[in-house]
Amino acid sequence: MRKSELSEKMIATDLTIGHTQEQVREFVEKAVHYGLYGVCVFQNMVKTAVDTAQGRLKVCTVTGYPSGIDVPATKIADAFFSSKSGADEIDIGVNLSAVKSDDKETVIEELKETAGLIHVEGAALFAVLNTYQLEEPEISELVRLCEECGADGLKTTSGDSVIPRKTTAEDVKKIRCALQKKLPVKAEGLIETEKEALDLLEAGADIVCSSRAFEILDAIND
Repeated sequence: MRKSELSEKMIATDLTIGHTQEQVREFVEKAVHYGLYGVCVFQNMVKTAVDTAQGRLKVCTVTGYPSGIDVPATKIADAFFSSKSGADEIDIGVNLSAVKSDDKETVIEELKETAGLIHVEGAALFAVLNTYQLEEPEISELVRLCEECGADGLKTTSGDSVIPRKTTAEDVKKIRCALQKKLPVKAEGLIETEKEALDLLEAGADIVCSSRAFEILDAIND
């Protein structure tokens, strides 16, 4: 895969606490220059990113980051704020405490209500599963639940620096095998090299998200 082809399948993430609006503007302009699919920023920087991007790439953000254990009302409000600010895609951390407690009502509430609100604003909802905490049967059941609740796509992990291992091709395959609809899959989680990115795409991921997106692309010699 050529460098330009890979860049079109990558999201550069910048979830650095304390970054200024000017730093986010520079980050977005750099992502545009690299021809990336999109950028991912915190909710408070969505409008800055949208105003800078001017439709040249997707602006993504998070809610329930990184653990997903916020109460539904908080996650729903955050997502709605981001969609009103112009976010194209919102990655919502699924509440795995609720999942493992068999509290489907909480999961359904936050996914359905969030999807309904942000779809009106034209934003897409990606459910973040944090697959490293789930057994394969749990992944399959959760994927189907997310589909039923209106998720527009799935994501392997939040990509937080404290996750215990890298996202693997197996994580992607488990999600892809469980999907009954043809929904996009994002892969994130300590992705640092071209090979890792390509392996995830070959396994069925549509988009690779990484805080090292620029470094990955810089290392490629076309």
